[in-house]
Amino acid sequence: MKTISKLLRLNRIFYNSLAQLSMQQQNYKVALVYLNKWRDARSQPLKAPKELTGTQEMLLAQVFYQDNDFVNS
Repeated sequence: MKTISKLLRLNRIFYNSLAQLSMQQQNYKVALVYLNKWRDARSQPLKAPKELTGTQEMLLAQVFYQDNDFVNS
């Protein structure tokens, strides 16, 4: 059981890092894909969506804003 939780934690870190790198390269569509995978990986052990923290919400809003998707930002 501990191995699975470690793998899930690494998976979340991996997707979050890829999203941040994509943002730095101004590839916002790809960043959004990684952020959605990251959010899915976060809620996977609970089988229900987990609330995002303020910092995580801000990261998503920045991606939407930079991609000129002002409605979702």
